[in-house]
Amino acid sequence: MTIEGILRPSITYEQAVVHLRSLARAYPDRVTKDFGYFDEQLRPQCIMSHLMEMFGADVAKVREYSKNNLSPNIRVLIDDYGVMYADLETVSLLQHVQTIEDGGKTWSEAIYYVTGKE
Repeated sequence: MTIEGILRPSITYEQAVVHLRSLARAYPDRVTKDFGYFDEQLRPQCIMSHLMEMFGADVAKVREYSKNNLSPNIRVLIDDYGVMYADLETVSLLQHVQTIEDGGKTWSEAIYYVTGKE
């Protein structure tokens, strides 16, 4: 782990896969209807917001960056805004899942398409 991962919440590729698959099992048919990571009460609204909350990202900060549903993608939140630390492979995985989810697929379809079934 780098110093970056110590100073802010971090997620590894393996952790991402495990937790993504747990979300696919918990919410297999859920479809994200609105763009935006967290609602006004800071409740997670999509796959990425659930992961960010699980791994300790500052949800108020994420909500601030995604006001008016102009949500930056997960790569921007990680690389540019620094809400979490993840290596390039993990960011690519998360970005791929998010793109499929935003295309209207169910959570399980988006996650298993990228990670494969267990």
